[in-house]
Amino acid sequence: MTSYAAIGPFESLFAEGHVYRQAAEKPRSFVVVLGIWIIFGTLALAGAAFLFIGREVGLEYVVIGAFLLPVSLVMIWKTTRSYFRRPRVDERGDPTVSA
Repeated sequence: MTSYAAIGPFESLFAEGHVYRQAAEKPRSFVVVLGIWIIFGTLALAGAAFLFIGREVGLEYVVIGAFLLPVSLVMIWKTTRSYFRRPRVDERGDPTVSA
């Protein structure tokens, strides 16, 4: 992200979206996958909690939980799947062939 993203609100949103897209489509290391699990796992738990307490508190909590839970689970799934499907590279930098 550039320094301009810190002062431009729309540019900041676009930059964050680009980072999340890159993480989901082409995770470079296990640390990226772990970070997505931490960030979106917390959101999934919050979404489940909103769905659970929304039955007693109000419809707006159910709506928020119904949005947060599937979005976060899809993001976790796409990132993890992309990480395990990426081509492996050996010590010399050559892609290895997996059977």
